[in-house]
Amino acid sequence: MKHYAVPGFLKYCEKTLVWYDRCTDTNPVDHSVYLPIGLIMSILRLFILLNVFTFILSSLQITSLSIVI
Repeated sequence: MKHYAVPGFLKYCEKTLVWYDRCTDTNPVDHSVYLPIGLIMSILRLFILLNVFTFILSSLQITSLSIVI
């Protein structure tokens, strides 16, 4: 099984077709332990990225409006 070492992102395991933070095929208990952690972390990362993206968009809109005025 391949191990994808992507920093800051979830790893994807081909054997179980499940997203979680750590891939091990030796201990199946890791799947139940790391799956909720991976889901929570991915939701938090998406939320932070969305907040940053909306903040950048709002600041761009404000600057473009001030330039137009």
